[in-house]
Amino acid sequence: MTTRRWIPMIVVLVVATLAVACSSTPPTPTATLSPTATATQTPAPAPTATATLAATPTATTAPVATPTPTAEVGTTALAIPAARDSTLYDRGLDEAANGSGEYLFFGSTNEREARRALLYFDVASAVPAGVVIVSAKLAVTISRTRTGDQPSSVHRVTRTWGEGLSQSVTGGEGSGTIPTQGDATWAYSEFPGETWSNPGGDFIAEPSVTASIGEPEAGQILPVSWGSTPQLVADVQAWLDEPESNHGWIIIGNEDGQQTAKRVNSREEPETADGPALIVEYISR
Repeated sequence: MTTRRWIPMIVVLVVATLAVACSSTPPTPTATLSPTATATQTPAPAPTATATLAATPTATTAPVATPTPTAEVGTTALAIPAARDSTLYDRGLDEAANGSGEYLFFGSTNEREARRALLYFDVASAVPAGVVIVSAKLAVTISRTRTGDQPSSVHRVTRTWGEGLSQSVTGGEGSGTIPTQGDATWAYSEFPGETWSNPGGDFIAEPSVTASIGEPEAGQILPVSWGSTPQLVADVQAWLDEPESNHGWIIIGNEDGQQTAKRVNSREEPETADGPALIVEYISR
C-alpha cells in the first residue's frame, strides 16, 4: 500500500520536472543569439574609414611640384664700365680725334658736321663664361646739348678700332684735335695705318636699339639709357661666347638736322663716375 501511494507522486514530480525543463529550453538559444546580435563585426567599417584617411596625406605631395627656384631668383645684375670710347669727327679732309677726352659726341653740329660715339665693353672679362644673358641696357650721361629730344640708334661695330692719347682742349672738345697713334678717326679705325671700309665706321646697318634722347636742365646732367632689346641681348651674348667678335657699338644721332649733337661724359671724365656703362642681367645655364 505504501509503495503504491508513492508511485503516483513520483510520476507527478517527473512530469513536472520535464515540463519545467521543456519550458526553459527555448530562451536558451535567444540568450545565445543576444551576443551574436551584438555584432562584434559591426566595427568592421572602421578599418575602411582608416584606409580612406590614410589616403589623405598623399595630397601633400603638391608642394613638390611648386617651382620654388624661379629665373628671377637666380638672375645676377652687373654694370660694366666702358673699356674704350672715342668720337668720330666728320671734318672733311681734316682728321680729328679725342681718344682720351672727357666727352663723347653724337649727332650733328651747327655746321652740319656729323659726330659719332664709339663704345667698347670687355664683356668676356666681366661676365662668367657659359651664362645666359637675359637683359642688356646701354647707359650714358648727357652733359650738354642745344636741342630737346632727338632720335639716336646703337649699331654693332664690325671692325676693331683704337683709342689713342689725343685729348681736345678747345671748344668743349666738340671739334676734336690732331689724332695720335692708334686713334679712331672718321677715315681710320686705327690711325695712321688701318682705315675703315666705310668712312664714319663699319657697323651693322640695322640698329640693335633706338631711343629718343632728351635735354638736361641748365647746369645739370641727364642719365639716359637704351632699354634692353632682343638684338642688344644677342650682341652681348655673342661677345661673351665669342670675345674675338666684340668690337663694341657706335651711337649715331640725328645727322639730318642742325645742332642736334649730344655731349656725353666719357670714361675719362674725372669728376664723376657716370661714364658709359653696359648693364646686364644673366642666369646660369
